Amino acid sequence: MAKQLALITPTVIKWAREKSHYPLEIAAKKIGVSSEKLNEWESGKTLPTMTQARKMSQVYRRPLAAFYLSHPPKDFPLLKDFRTIEGKSPQYSPPLVFLMRQIQERQVWLREYLKEQGHEQLKFVGSGNLQSSPKRLSKNIIKTLWGSEKEYSQIASKNESIPSLLNSWLVQCEEKGIFISRTSNLNSHNVIPVEEARGFVISDKYAPLIFINSGDSKSAQLFTLLHELAHLWLDISGVPDHFSVSYKGKKSSTELFCNQIAAEILMPEEKIKSFPKMTNTVQIKEFIEEQYKNFPVSRLALLVRLKSFSMLNHATFKALQSQYRKEYEKYRLKQKMKMKKAEGGPNANLLKIYANGENFTKIVTLSYKEGLISGREASSLLDMKLNRMEKILPMLVS
Repeated sequence: MAKQLALITPTVIKWAREKSHYPLEIAAKKIGVSSEKLNEWESGKTLPTMTQARKMSQVYRRPLAAFYLSHPPKDFPLLKDFRTIEGKSPQYSPPLVFLMRQIQERQVWLREYLKEQGHEQLKFVGSGNLQSSPKRLSKNIIKTLWGSEKEYSQIASKNESIPSLLNSWLVQCEEKGIFISRTSNLNSHNVIPVEEARGFVISDKYAPLIFINSGDSKSAQLFTLLHELAHLWLDISGVPDHFSVSYKGKKSSTELFCNQIAAEILMPEEKIKSFPKMTNTVQIKEFIEEQYKNFPVSRLALLVRLKSFSMLNHATFKALQSQYRKEYEKYRLKQKMKMKKAEGGPNANLLKIYANGENFTKIVTLSYKEGLISGREASSLLDMKLNRMEKILPMLVS
């Protein structure tokens, strides 16, 4: 019996591959055919079988029906303002592309859902601009999320660890209508390296959404969150560069501004300027070792903050910057090894809630339970089977 051929549109499957940022050779390997065969499909010389077309659908993370369209559909544009830790040109890997697409699809659905439910626009989105004082805007962020600077100061003093403070910020964001997604992968085969993206934001007056790479250190995740909040106050979406500080290269005014706001919240100017100005490298290193524990930041973040106020010379900064980056890489490698050796690991359902966002998971699950959306739609939005939703629902905070 002859195998059934898939009458797909060549230009569409080529578009799907290119949009996934897969080179021809790698895509062919994942599909299980030669690069010559895939090139024949894309040029229209031959057709794949239905089984091969389904495999392409899985690899490119596109519905099979899309391959039958007469021409490529309109797609979400990749978020701009993307840079890596080292300040290199953007290299969108397939996992990052898939993650962006997934989150953008969820954000569009969420926006329409909230509008239909009569939710009002969030006044703080776009309430600032690049002409605002970073100090004033940082205070506005604190006041909006915490009620007052005094209340935040009391909460911050009670959170003795950085993970605890990070969690408190995440809770406040969700309560104020900011949706948070935290993960480091789509699945075990699609990991988003920290070097590629520490986080990104989709600004919207109804459904703003922040993604944070959970593979990063807790202090870096906290800085990322605050940086993305600054983006919301400016109403600017994108995948920013938080830590690739270069005093030779030119950084965008938006990124510098958002960095200043995050730094002001975590390392207030008054406290930093109260420190003595030092010139001896050894003395500065000892000082940082002693003082960084008084702030919810890394040694590198404190070093950059001191440099921003000209409290150390460039040579000392570069020497310590290189050292702290090496130490950070060792720390990350150690954490990876620890995760591999750990038995069981974190609760898989809990990780799924973090990845989808607690509020988003709750909205979709309850919408399904109330018959507002179909099981297929709920399953697609949460990227999980329906029977798993039953297990997750009791884990959501009411």
